[in-house]
Amino acid sequence: MWRQTKTALNKVLRLKNLHRHNSRVLNSSSAPERALQFEPGQKIHGFTVKQVVAVPDLFLTAVKLTHDQTGAQYLHAARDDSNNLFSVQLRTTPMDSSGVPHILEHTVLCGSHKFPVRDPFFKMLNRSLSTFMNAFTASDYTMYPFSTQNSKDFQNLLSVYLDAVFFPCLREQDFCRTTSGFTLSTFRTNCFQITLTLWCRRRTIVIPDLTWDQLKQFHATPTYPPSNARFFTYGDLPLEQHLQQIQQEALCKFERIDPKTEVPPQPTGPNLITDTFEGFTLSLLSSLMVSGPNSPFYKALIEPKIGTDFSSVVGYDGSTRDASFSIGLQGTSEQDVEKVKQIINSTIDQIIQDGFEEERIEALLHKIEIQMKHQSTNFGLSLASFVASSWNHDGDPVELLQIGDNVSKFKQALKENPRFLQDKVQQYFKDGLWLDGLPQQAQQMELRTGGMSVSPQVIPDSAHLDVYEQGVALSSSCLDRNLPHMFDLWRELFNSAQFNDEERLRVLVMMSAQELTNGISYSGHMYAMTRAARHLTSAGELQETFGGMEQVKFMKRVAEIQDLNHVMRTLPRLKKHLLNPHNMRCAINATPQKMSDASKHLETFLSEVSGNKKDRKPVRPNTVQKPIDPGLESGPTKALVSDSRFQPCHMKTFFQMPFPVNFVSQSIRTVPFTHEDYASLCVLARMMTAKFLHGEIREKGGAYGGGARMGGGLFTFYSYSTPFPQSADWARAGQFSQQDIDEAKLSVFSAVDAPVAPSDKGIWGVGRATDGAAILGPENDVIRKDPSWIVK
Repeated sequence: MWRQTKTALNKVLRLKNLHRHNSRVLNSSSAPERALQFEPGQKIHGFTVKQVVAVPDLFLTAVKLTHDQTGAQYLHAARDDSNNLFSVQLRTTPMDSSGVPHILEHTVLCGSHKFPVRDPFFKMLNRSLSTFMNAFTASDYTMYPFSTQNSKDFQNLLSVYLDAVFFPCLREQDFCRTTSGFTLSTFRTNCFQITLTLWCRRRTIVIPDLTWDQLKQFHATPTYPPSNARFFTYGDLPLEQHLQQIQQEALCKFERIDPKTEVPPQPTGPNLITDTFEGFTLSLLSSLMVSGPNSPFYKALIEPKIGTDFSSVVGYDGSTRDASFSIGLQGTSEQDVEKVKQIINSTIDQIIQDGFEEERIEALLHKIEIQMKHQSTNFGLSLASFVASSWNHDGDPVELLQIGDNVSKFKQALKENPRFLQDKVQQYFKDGLWLDGLPQQAQQMELRTGGMSVSPQVIPDSAHLDVYEQGVALSSSCLDRNLPHMFDLWRELFNSAQFNDEERLRVLVMMSAQELTNGISYSGHMYAMTRAARHLTSAGELQETFGGMEQVKFMKRVAEIQDLNHVMRTLPRLKKHLLNPHNMRCAINATPQKMSDASKHLETFLSEVSGNKKDRKPVRPNTVQKPIDPGLESGPTKALVSDSRFQPCHMKTFFQMPFPVNFVSQSIRTVPFTHEDYASLCVLARMMTAKFLHGEIREKGGAYGGGARMGGGLFTFYSYSTPFPQSADWARAGQFSQQDIDEAKLSVFSAVDAPVAPSDKGIWGVGRATDGAAILGPENDVIRKDPSWIVK
């Protein structure tokens, strides 16, 4: 307990120390340094500091506090990052299948006491410079996060979020609309193969039975009072400012209660793991067992082609109260179930006997080090999500952030007991709670890099709709010490790549085909938008080929080929054409201290692969040369394809899918990026989304959502509903105000000024109206009878 000083002398000393503290804070140059000035026991705007810990591996200082009046928990991660984040999460333990936590999440965002308008959340999208605004419900908690780079915007958003979470209107009309949308959109049957059994789960459709009174009761007590809340802030803004606003606008109006929202243990037995190091060890153990082509379960289940890929749920899951480990397969026959059980058991026995290669363990630890040092644009959101599950079950969030300490502890445990991991497998999988060539190269990639990727690129020209650049993007990252090793791996790929392992190729093709098929339900809108744009620009045709439904169908056809010799004979020719240094442009991102060293390694690499350089004739004769840097007309150039013969055409395509919802898109050919109308169309897309489409599609139509976007010379609509309302008529009628336009501009500026990850800074692209439409969804008799639609 923090002890209050009562004597006059101590009061004077406290004031003197406070003055010194404030002086140190003002003079400190970094957010982590300023946060280190806080002391356990210190009182700040109704909160008491409990712990202050420097986390050098993540370049931050963690400050843990408790709110005196309500008992609300608070974690602040002070870091020199201008993309500041706030989140509040509440333990929302579901006691039935009514879906009340998720429905409540949507309903609280439909207006609050201070902001009683309908859907203030969506209205803020056009009135804010936010880099992220959302809310989501996990299995046993609900989180409301936002991030922004602007201090005033942070305060405004914080007011909206605090009022929405703690003082929502919860109108019956909003409840009925939200429930209707969930009933229409969210149910499906899920079948998995988990661990040692094949089972199928059908979600009981009981959402329509949920009442408005039950929803209000779930919010009132015990789930949404601050005593059940965990606050998280991140970034370089002052902690005191956050605490003062949260106290004044929300927490001062509540008293402490005992929420009693603990998640009960499951009938299978208590598997609660809140020990941070134990969870870290099990997560690492899971990766060793199932991740990558060198893992035991991959070799035992995927390489023999017993299944096409692992199931979507595989490995260690510590996100729920009762942790679990799952092994499942897709594309396996029912008669192989017993065989799979036997293989799983024998593989576990083999792991206990033989353990893991030391190099694989080092590769995994290296991967963790890379992840700690790699800063993404949403680093704060990643931290909030990382600590959420364990914190929700009373784990220590500060310990979770101390990843480097866990790595050191793990290395020490392995040093003291070389069978440390095997003993864990024995403990959890036998005794107790739960039931060369390319693979070697993949292991070296994990050991020496943060990942190596190759992907096709089609980049539309900024000035002409039917001119584009086509290429292949190769990218990788590494720690400073591994720079020569990373270039060694690329040199090996360019000079010595072999394509003679048919079985390995077959496994990769089957996995790729399965992953693409699975991805349709998760990225249905992207597939629909890509398909709708296919016949509108010459680049759109290629984008559909490389990343649309055509790619899904192509990979499925290849996966069904019995003899892959023809494919294997084609790959070396493709490699010679694509990995040609003559056509290569390079970009390096490094610290100033390592730029010279990185440049030298790049020059060495280029000289060592120069034997592959061939001055080949372009595959497409109709190419044009343009400067890489538009500001340097005499500088280096790039080759673009100019397809002057391309004729856009109107095309409507329907793909019948086993989904309960439609993924709908309509694209309209407009103007390129440099055209004077492009900016206006960007503003129109934002304004149309907020002021027209949201109301028509979500509020009136009951669909989950929809909107419009501008990019690549195409104005594109997307939604979960049937084809779109008369958006053009709304725009022509001018049913919007100057304020609506200004808000849409602000939304565009927010996207333009979005934070850029350090790894992406300086990396440029290495690269009459016609429309198209596409729908992916369940059987539709109206479309089937309409001859203007092509049904797939």
